[in-house]
Amino acid sequence: MGKLSDDKNIVSSDNHVVEIDEESVAIRVFELCENSVLKVEASYEGSSSNNGPFGSLETAAGIGTGFMWDFDNHAVTNAHVVHRATSIRVRFPECKLPSHFYDASVVGIDDVRDIAVLLLHPNCDPECDSSIPKLPPPLRRGSSRGLKVGQRIYTLGNMFGLELTLSTGIISGLGRELPTSARKRPLFNIIQTDAAQNPGSSGGPLLNSTMEVIGMSCAIATPSGGFAGVSFALGIDIVSRSVSEILKFGRCRMVYLGIGFADEVVGRRLGIRGLAVLRVEPKGPASNSGIRSTRLTDSSSGKLVLGDILIRLDNH
Repeated sequence: MGKLSDDKNIVSSDNHVVEIDEESVAIRVFELCENSVLKVEASYEGSSSNNGPFGSLETAAGIGTGFMWDFDNHAVTNAHVVHRATSIRVRFPECKLPSHFYDASVVGIDDVRDIAVLLLHPNCDPECDSSIPKLPPPLRRGSSRGLKVGQRIYTLGNMFGLELTLSTGIISGLGRELPTSARKRPLFNIIQTDAAQNPGSSGGPLLNSTMEVIGMSCAIATPSGGFAGVSFALGIDIVSRSVSEILKFGRCRMVYLGIGFADEVVGRRLGIRGLAVLRVEPKGPASNSGIRSTRLTDSSSGKLVLGDILIRLDNH
């Protein structure tokens, strides 16, 4: 079994010593994943910008990011990147000429979770001066279960419409609830990171050190419109469930409950075998069913009465 040596960046085993080089990992992540990350260019009638889930704080000028999902020409991005677009073009790093692009059609949208599935078609313009590069392979998907605060992560995106940009950072928080000004419903169970994100980053992959997709960038929190050290991503398990529904039915049929849960770490500390309900959206499905949220019994003492607890059964 390997063990840490006196140097925290060295892991030794019975037969060899492996140096953990964060710089080399970042280079490898970029070089092996960049070609499967897409620049999404959306056009709109009568509009020059596409506001993200924080109103004007996110994607501008119809530019976003996406990544290849499977070998059937499907890609994914955020719903707000392509919402109400009249036309969508997609490029990737091997598309060197202006005529090198793929047209994209929307297969379906999960507006509740801000996820869109695209089907890519090569540009068939007869004036195209050379053959268009073949679509790259999909990125390898991991899981958003078992993520840890402090875990190193990597993101790829088209910040401010620039060519593909790599950002690195750590997971800063888990299980976040994201209220948004441009959406009726908040986003739940969101991953918070400190990796730099800016307009144009939405829809890009969040990767771990083994080059697996563990999330999809979706928003930033900032008072100025630029990066302020707080960015957010949807967990890849949530994305996968939505995409599977869209590919099978053309839409997402997952039920929206209108519930915000306590972080799993909080639940474990309280000895809860399940998910403690912290917030219930007024007039939402859960509220109408009588589910109660956690509340203060006495504001001076700060004592809490835990709300209802939901236990996961049979992986549902």
